[in-house]
Amino acid sequence: GLPSWASRAAFSQDDGWMLVVRGSDNVVDLVDLTGAHQPVKLKLIASSRPVWVESEDSFYLAGSDDNGASWAYWRVSTAGVAVRLGASVVDLAADANGNLILLVEGLDGADHLEFRRSATGGTAPMTADPGLSDRSPSFSPDGEVIVFGRVDSHDPTKSEGIWAVRSDTTGLVQLSPDGAYTRWVP
Repeated sequence: GLPSWASRAAFSQDDGWMLVVRGSDNVVDLVDLTGAHQPVKLKLIASSRPVWVESEDSFYLAGSDDNGASWAYWRVSTAGVAVRLGASVVDLAADANGNLILLVEGLDGADHLEFRRSATGGTAPMTADPGLSDRSPSFSPDGEVIVFGRVDSHDPTKSEGIWAVRSDTTGLVQLSPDGAYTRWVP
């Protein structure tokens, strides 16, 4: 689901662990980078990048445990335990505090941003523009702004630009008329 240059791996803060989505079959592997344990093949497939959340000492990713029949976001511990947390599709992002931006399918069939607070677990919808599906969210380094791409819901190959919104759900603005796979560069 991603171009070959896109990141399909996340590393723990101590660089002891890596969660990787294999390019050949989209299966998720947990790899002990110290070599003390063999890689663990999880019963998940994904088409997005995983993220590391230091405050929870865990990886997160959007994936499926039923070969794509349903999608959710998952927390994966360095022990290889994957816990399904809630509905989500395609991709997600995390800030330094463990807050998440999820992509959730709306009633209109399009994928929209949803903010999940790490402290409370509460969620808040961020976008709901009919006919537009959101993609590739990424937090700014301070966690205050989310940048993301949009595509036409009926033709996902047609870019609808790069957008930004504040994490308090205000200030939605289009930054460019086209583009894809948004990321903040440190």
